[in-house]
Amino acid sequence: MRTTGLRWVEAPTERSERPASLRRLANSVAGSGVLLFGLKIIGCALGLAMHLAFARLLGTAAYGTFATAFNAAALIALFAAGGMPLTASRFLPVYLSNGAHAHARAYLDTAAVMTVGGGLLGSGILIAAALMLHGGEADLARALAAASPLVLLLAAAQTATALLQALHRPFAAEAAFVVVRPLAATGLGAVLALPAFGLLDAVTALVAVGLASVAALFATAGSLRRALVSHPLARHALAARGRPAPSVWIRPGLLLLFLVGGAALAERLDVMVVSALADPEAAGIYSVAARFAALISLGSAAATVRALPLLAEQLARGARGAAARTLAQASRAALALAAAAGLLLAAAAGPLLGLFGSDFRAGAPALCLLVVAHVGLAAGGAACTALIASGNERRIAVVTGLGIVANVTGNLLLVPRFGMTGAAAATCMTMALTGLGLALTARQVLGLAVFAGRDLRAED
Repeated sequence: MRTTGLRWVEAPTERSERPASLRRLANSVAGSGVLLFGLKIIGCALGLAMHLAFARLLGTAAYGTFATAFNAAALIALFAAGGMPLTASRFLPVYLSNGAHAHARAYLDTAAVMTVGGGLLGSGILIAAALMLHGGEADLARALAAASPLVLLLAAAQTATALLQALHRPFAAEAAFVVVRPLAATGLGAVLALPAFGLLDAVTALVAVGLASVAALFATAGSLRRALVSHPLARHALAARGRPAPSVWIRPGLLLLFLVGGAALAERLDVMVVSALADPEAAGIYSVAARFAALISLGSAAATVRALPLLAEQLARGARGAAARTLAQASRAALALAAAAGLLLAAAAGPLLGLFGSDFRAGAPALCLLVVAHVGLAAGGAACTALIASGNERRIAVVTGLGIVANVTGNLLLVPRFGMTGAAAATCMTMALTGLGLALTARQVLGLAVFAGRDLRAED
């Protein structure tokens, strides 16, 4: 960097670290991004196969009970740790790179306590719900009771996964739960369904998923233990003692949790609007199209998951040039993966929807519009990562909150006249504008060109 003919003091540091930074990026963002994208796609396929197998083995009614209890446990587990796992890639890499071992150890201890406490509380909520339903809906009550241990298991898995990602081990973070759990659960379910046993019902299916989750959690915990022991700085943190600072960690975690919950709600809002203002059949077709389009987000997530801890480290030590290059590499990788997946989905829209029945082919135009929507959002995905790494969660909340309001408004205006195609058009416009808004916010707040890899403040 230059200013009035003089170099900044940190310029030699940035120049000297540039080759190492680029090598790390080539390995972490480009290489691991593609591998993670493939792993996430495999995980989605295995998860779908698991649910399809249980649906066939249980029958419609019993599978409905199983799915209700399973989704309830997964939803509670998402909120169980109070958002602490969502902040791991922001705080832990900074503490380790700065040698703040006491802070790192305090963060790890606080995350463990909140995960266990929140998981037990969530399990208690499911048990209380089971007791309330026991008199009227006995089958659902038993299923909820059987699903209660899943809350703690899934909450622990989320925390361990987030810590592995913060330690630059995203592949190990994803592998166990996207591969081991569905395969093990499907195998156990198939064994229980054999005529020699005949024990498979909604409750035993949930027990099978729980046992498979235990196996996956042990594998993930083993990967985390090896990562902590092998990481030279993290190894020192394990021997340190520090005072917890929950107000520093929980506040941004809760805000990020609000964003995650809001995004999950936004994905369902347009389906509900189509069901209310168009017809249930169109809502079903649109729901399937939206699920296919959501696969595109896996590409941007895979490309940016390793960029978050790198950006947190670089921004914390003032290496803005390195952060600009990291952001640009992650943005390009996210957009490339999203565009490639989008082209494949758009080309195969009719046949893919036709797998669910000939009537579902009518959702092809909506799927193509949703593909454009997710590709547009992917363009701002890395910018969102940079804003999280720099502690600007509130600005993300403003941009995404405005996007949700605009999406609902667009749906209310377009769905009565154009049906599910109108819903897809509204989502396309608002997602693309949200991605653009995140990119512009990162440019304004951080002074980083999202795709160009330049530090704009240094140029000024």
